Amino acid sequence: MRLNQNGFSPVIVIMAATVAVTLSICAYFILSVNGMDDDKATVPAPQKAQEAEVITQEEEPSDEITMAANDNKRKADLVRLISKIAEFYAVNNGKYPSTDPTEFTNTFKNNYVVNVLENFTDPKSKIFYTIAPVTEDQTAPELELGTIQYKWPAKCGDGEFVNADSGQQAAVRLLLESGEIYCLTI
Repeated sequence: MRLNQNGFSPVIVIMAATVAVTLSICAYFILSVNGMDDDKATVPAPQKAQEAEVITQEEEPSDEITMAANDNKRKADLVRLISKIAEFYAVNNGKYPSTDPTEFTNTFKNNYVVNVLENFTDPKSKIFYTIAPVTEDQTAPELELGTIQYKWPAKCGDGEFVNADSGQQAAVRLLLESGEIYCLTI
């Protein structure tokens, strides 16, 4: 069984990532809820009026809370993308998706991401993520919100792509609203 640089099996990493994704998505949606429409509520009218008073007295979520929720969704989305890369790796006999832009789009993005991953959008812009492959001899361009970079072979080092110990590692990264770069090695 192949272990990653941290000594974990990719299967265990994917299972843990799935749990993290589920929890992050739940937290995102809980923090995003603005309330129910009156016609969908099942609460009797007097109780509904009392609840409405409580809701109007509460403050709107702060920008900091919204930013944290957005960043948690971005992290969860990156884990979802990793699970699709791992699926591609398993189906293609231990080969990661190519970083050639055309081949990446035709063999990976169109078959494993587009119309497959639901709600795979940046939480701030609500636009489908741009997934940009970075070739081995290319320096990764500056990140922008809503863009995910993929590089193979590579691993993460302080938010940047660094040379992998072997061709058996790939990495993905994205920019968070907090300004931090979130990078994961596969």
